[in-house]
Amino acid sequence: MVIAPWPSWILDLAEDGLLADVSAQVDSSKFVQAYLGPVTSGGAVYAAPFKVSGKPGFWYRESFFADNGLTAPATYEEFTTLLADLSEIEGVEAAVASGNGDGWPLSDTTEAFIIGLGGYQLQENLISGATAFTSAETKAVFEELADLLQAGYFSVPDDWQTQLQRLYDGTYGIYFQGSFVTTLPPFSENLEDIGFFPFPETTGATGSVDYAVMPSVTENMDEARQLIEFLAGAEAQEIMVQEGGFLAANSDVPESAYSPADLQVVQVMQMVNLVSDLDDTIGNPFQQTFWGQLKAFWVDPTMDLDTMLQTLQDDYEASGS
Repeated sequence: MVIAPWPSWILDLAEDGLLADVSAQVDSSKFVQAYLGPVTSGGAVYAAPFKVSGKPGFWYRESFFADNGLTAPATYEEFTTLLADLSEIEGVEAAVASGNGDGWPLSDTTEAFIIGLGGYQLQENLISGATAFTSAETKAVFEELADLLQAGYFSVPDDWQTQLQRLYDGTYGIYFQGSFVTTLPPFSENLEDIGFFPFPETTGATGSVDYAVMPSVTENMDEARQLIEFLAGAEAQEIMVQEGGFLAANSDVPESAYSPADLQVVQVMQMVNLVSDLDDTIGNPFQQTFWGQLKAFWVDPTMDLDTMLQTLQDDYEASGS
């Protein structure tokens, strides 16, 4: 058995006959389509959703907000006002921390804007190809992001874990990240002071999923099936969420299993439409191009959007999606 977070890679392996169908080990009624759909092909399920990193919003330090008379925004207008207010606070270098690694932290933030401003259906349509990256509605999202970047509201991208400390020490005001950050210092050491709010007025949220897959050539097929069934079940996932930072994919895991910090994310995700992670689902070459273009966009938000979006569309089509 292997744990992997990339649906496109999983389906590529399945197409080559390298993965076993785990439909019999996964109760599909316990999982949302956003988790099972990306690893299903031809009626067969090739992976069991095990754990989820919810990505519906922004983290902040509650004492920092209280000391500066700030409140979590409920509308997008209030959100942009918050960005302006944060930027005026002495010692704050930028309102929003920008995480960087291979490019995925910027992609998570961008997807939040796609879903929050364009609606969850726009994200689903971009994944399916029903809407092109060159469409007017997609461009409108990137135009809004460009305006915010040009206003200086986002920091220069830097190592995403380093940015956690900078958020906590007041260098930045808010940070879009997955629920797993509650397991990392300084968040994990100060959970009573860590606040969270969803992307204002959003209709959806993504959750990157870690899947359990079963190679078709395993010599211990019966034992592998038993392990897959256990990991896909509520018992194993309840144990997992009690460790903190991650959410269960199985809907039978009770809210009582979660820490207060994680429960905030769970409750938000229960109120919106869950959609698949954009670049993880489409795969390469799109994923690498998406990451590269976003890093360039963050550094130079005046870049030509039509050219960038055409590049994304070209590599989306090259990905065979």
